[in-house]
Amino acid sequence: MPEPATSSAPRPGAPSSVRWALVAVVGLQVAALVGYAALIVVEALRGDYQRADFVAIEAALFAFWGVVLALATRALVKGRRAGFVPVLLSELLLGLAVGLPLLRGGQGALGSAVLVTAVLAVGLLVVTVARSPGE
Repeated sequence: MPEPATSSAPRPGAPSSVRWALVAVVGLQVAALVGYAALIVVEALRGDYQRADFVAIEAALFAFWGVVLALATRALVKGRRAGFVPVLLSELLLGLAVGLPLLRGGQGALGSAVLVTAVLAVGLLVVTVARSPGE
């Protein structure tokens, strides 16, 4: 016979500790993406770049990536699966297009950090979606 639900049991759509771990990892990535965009702008204003048009586009793309990743993660926290594909795609891009080139370019610590957070986020993402069937 099943036990009656208690008031301390999480609701099916309530954020779990895995969801909050996902938010923490992806939140760090969002901060890094938006922070990198800000760094690009600051360096451009100091005159460290020759082509201002390229710098503006690059900074805008990183900032946009961060904002979209934050919105997709917010959807996952609320129990919506609509954020799954954008977060997964972002993690694949971070790992393959950012982390691996950093490792190959001699930035071992930074590349490793990007790869580890991307792999961790994918794992947490899969667990989050697997724990919330039918949503």
